[in-house]
Amino acid sequence: MVSAVNAAQACDEPYSHVYIENVFPQDFYDQIRSSFPDVGLYSPQNIKVWKRPDGTSTRDRLFVTDEAVSRIDEERRGLWRTVSSLLTSEALKKAVFRRVAKDLAFRFDIAESEVDGIESHPRLVLLRDTDQYRIKPHPDGLETIVTMQFYFPENDGQEQLGTSLYRQRATWERMLGRGKFQEVKRFPYRPNSAYAFVVNNRPGKRSWHGVELVPSGIGVRNTLLNRYMANATDAAY
Repeated sequence: MVSAVNAAQACDEPYSHVYIENVFPQDFYDQIRSSFPDVGLYSPQNIKVWKRPDGTSTRDRLFVTDEAVSRIDEERRGLWRTVSSLLTSEALKKAVFRRVAKDLAFRFDIAESEVDGIESHPRLVLLRDTDQYRIKPHPDGLETIVTMQFYFPENDGQEQLGTSLYRQRATWERMLGRGKFQEVKRFPYRPNSAYAFVVNNRPGKRSWHGVELVPSGIGVRNTLLNRYMANATDAAY
């Protein structure tokens, strides 16, 4: 994973981010993809916000905690313990932080060479987004330092389901009816890929991102979200 992060193309516009391909060895990725926990272990993230007209949830989640992993059947349990250990490793954190160092340095008012020393606490959650799910542009709260998300598509025909980056349009653009946000980039929802970006929420440097509407019939958007939290209490589940 670290070598994949190091080889990935990073960018600092509209804010620091990196898109990573071939994250895991292919056989390990295939093993993860075929070993997702039973749907019954997930629960709605917020049924008041993410629901269809019939009241069913469009976003369900499962926190990857020791307790949750213990409820996964024995055949798959060991794999998820390994995944958790890998994704919460200090080596991965340092590799990711180095690739997005510019905006980390801006946020913490430090030199880019010092981003390795930023204290953070990883928080893992599996997400299932289904038809009619959408999340509007938002910057994430500052309790999160870096947002990272791993993709596990069902097939090669789901690329459009990736997370988008936005810029907020100027007042004059909105007055012309162009809308509040412009999509700048979309991280393709491809097998064995991931992205990461720095969370900022200052004027002129806000990490606007979101997901466009998931259409019916395209399948489940399976991801694993890894949020590097500023405080251990925020990382608690």
